[in-house]
Amino acid sequence: MVKRCSHETCKTDDRYPDRLPGGVKFVPFPKPKTEYDKCLRWNKLCGRPHDQLNPTKINANRYVCTKHFVNQSWPTRNFPDPLPADPYTPKVRKPARVPPSKRIKLSFENSTVVLPVENFVPS
Repeated sequence: MVKRCSHETCKTDDRYPDRLPGGVKFVPFPKPKTEYDKCLRWNKLCGRPHDQLNPTKINANRYVCTKHFVNQSWPTRNFPDPLPADPYTPKVRKPARVPPSKRIKLSFENSTVVLPVENFVPS
């Protein structure tokens, strides 16, 4: 199974080990069955939306890469949790497509354009 990082927008995975910068390793996510509080804390620190990452989605294949820990190493006694996701990065979701522009409705009568009275300018 491919190991992928679950931290915010990190795209690190182990399919191409030669592309991993500085020997990045993968730390298994705490399992909710044994370490529920730690699992909830890591969920919040990873910064993913609830529908992508929550205790029901944690299984044996969920990891965080060591890039997100202090000194880019394994969790230590002093720093057991990953660094928080950047709270200053705005999470603006782009629309799937550009919304349609407003259109002006013109009515035609015998091939002439009839404009509403409020737009009529006498000459």
